[in-house]
Amino acid sequence: MRVALLVACICWVGAGTYAYRASANTQLHLTRQLQGSCSEHPQLVLVKEEPFSDMFEDPKGQTKFEGSSLALSQGKAWVAFDNMFALARLRADLDVSSSSSNSIDEPMLVGKPAASSQYEALAYDSSTGRLLAVVEGVETAAGIMPIVHELQVQAGGSGTVLVQKCPVNFKLPTSNKGFEGAHVFQGKDGSRYLMGLCEGNFCGSSRRGRQPGNGRLVITKFNGKDAGAGCAWDHVKTINIPSKAYFEDYSDLAISGNQVAITSQASSAMWLGSFDFNTLTFAPGQGRVLNFPRTSNCDVKYCNVEGVAFLGAGRFLVVSDKAGKKKDPAVCHKHDQRISMFELP
Repeated sequence: MRVALLVACICWVGAGTYAYRASANTQLHLTRQLQGSCSEHPQLVLVKEEPFSDMFEDPKGQTKFEGSSLALSQGKAWVAFDNMFALARLRADLDVSSSSSNSIDEPMLVGKPAASSQYEALAYDSSTGRLLAVVEGVETAAGIMPIVHELQVQAGGSGTVLVQKCPVNFKLPTSNKGFEGAHVFQGKDGSRYLMGLCEGNFCGSSRRGRQPGNGRLVITKFNGKDAGAGCAWDHVKTINIPSKAYFEDYSDLAISGNQVAITSQASSAMWLGSFDFNTLTFAPGQGRVLNFPRTSNCDVKYCNVEGVAFLGAGRFLVVSDKAGKKKDPAVCHKHDQRISMFELP
């Protein structure tokens, strides 16, 4: 009996050790793959960057600027922060040399910061002139869903007015694993469509959500109703992102014509590809991956990339969230809470 128990214990310990080693080896392989991509993929080139803490004459009492997304409109960059409702309005070229206290070009926080907004995506709708700020995920009677806040920019860009809040009829696994990027476009039928980027692989969470190369875009259509009459964005289809975007997570989405840029915070990289808006499919081909700049040891230093926008001429604007005190190394804190301009190598 004792021999049988001893054999069973040895087998159990051996199986557990094998499972642990298999899991550890899988994680080590992924880590090495992401780090090894320092040489496998070209690196974006930093042009300029500014910390948000140095940009505003009136920071409205804010000391944290958790950049989450951005959208371009009429030469201005609008930046959303998940820790406040106020948006930042900046010159898209980040040139503040000619700004003055009375100039529309002066970087400023627009609106009242108030409480945490959980804005994780921001898009400009040229058909309405509104900014669409997406709350990542909210508990509703129908489940956890993203909520779209439509914001009308006031004359001169001095402020915004909340026009309506409308849910996206797409259920999420958790409130903190929802839409991280968004793009608004007009379909062939003349309707407004919203493209949402899921943070997790398979639009999932936990271990499944971290399986690289399984990113998803969610296409929804606005039902045309007013806020009081049941406005909503209804699910149309879910699209697989090409597996070349072998990322552990997905942090934002940018569109320029048929060009697509998708960033990853965990992988500190950006995927570039093409999208066919007539068929609502990605164009043939896998696109290409570019890393954000690494250290001389090939370590990640842009650890909190959250937002991206096309500037043109091979340049991009990127905003970064706040680095974690414990989970992120010191080098990450040197590049967090800021807006950066990168260009293709």
